[in-house]
Amino acid sequence: MRAFYTIMAIMVALLLRFGGHLLVLSIHATLAVKQSVRCGVLVSGVWFCIPSSLVLPLLFLHRAGKLLCSKKTESGQGSDDASILRA
Repeated sequence: MRAFYTIMAIMVALLLRFGGHLLVLSIHATLAVKQSVRCGVLVSGVWFCIPSSLVLPLLFLHRAGKLLCSKKTESGQGSDDASILRA
């Protein structure tokens, strides 16, 4: 089940990035928009890259047990506190 959540987190971040870029490029391509609006749309398109740039490092830190909510015990299972946070 944890692998499913990991895959879904990656997929949502990538879909947000892809959809955001499609939206930005379609607005930029319309000829009815002023040049200043086009520039603002292109600059705001950078914000669509941020979630996908943050997901993979956070997943790596989660797997390594460096995040506060993902402490592992010696048996490899999450502690009681971590399982409470996941629920």
